Amino acid sequence: FPTRRSSDLKRYGSWFAGYVSESYRRTNQMLIDRIDALSGFIDEKTAEHLCGIFEKCCLFDLRFWDMVYAMGGN
Repeated sequence: FPTRRSSDLKRYGSWFAGYVSESYRRTNQMLIDRIDALSGFIDEKTAEHLCGIFEKCCLFDLRFWDMVYAMGGN
């Protein structure tokens, strides 16, 4: 990983801390549980469609962070 400046660590440290907090974990688990409960009422075709949407969202997220990382080297 490239060396980061101290100011970068101060700027992004609290933002990153949010992603590793217990509150964030609990909220995500609550959402996972809710989606699991709701998914019991959909058919296979709908489930496949929703999985496709989720996969696209994950790819967009990955591409966003790849772009941010690449721009950080400039």
